[in-house]
Amino acid sequence: MSDITDALGENFDPNSVEISSYDPIPAGDYAANIVDAEIKANKAGNGMIMKVELAIVGGPQDGRKVFDHLNLSNPSQKAVAIAKETLAKLSLATSVDVNASGSQGFIGKRVAINVEIDGAYNRIKNYKPLVGVAGGQAPQAAQSAPAPAQEMTAEASPQAQSNGTPPWAS
Repeated sequence: MSDITDALGENFDPNSVEISSYDPIPAGDYAANIVDAEIKANKAGNGMIMKVELAIVGGPQDGRKVFDHLNLSNPSQKAVAIAKETLAKLSLATSVDVNASGSQGFIGKRVAINVEIDGAYNRIKNYKPLVGVAGGQAPQAAQSAPAPAQEMTAEASPQAQSNGTPPWAS
């Protein structure tokens, strides 16, 4: 018996373990829950960041996490300006008054995000409110999957006219 088998109390079969993927999620628009938001020192120790953790809601990426880092104070004024713009988008999308609630006010809010791939990582490009959801809090009914789109035939298409020309060409 090995020390690993002893520690586990059983034989280990690596094929029986589901391995998580840390590959970036595909670029696109997603609904997400803000799981955590905290202010902490940046890696260089010369500024402060707000680290935002979001979990995708619905679809094939359900439960996957994406992260954002906002440079709230930094020697680079451009980095701070970008962080302020991102903070404004996030605050407006969630109706959070950061002056009253701070970073903790974002936790539990839902938001629409636009994600792009930046090398081996995801980058959140934009935050928007979820359509029809006040304050980013989705009601139960809004959490269900959308109804499947109905198939449209050429006859039912709004572009089809009896003379065969599209309506904008009239």
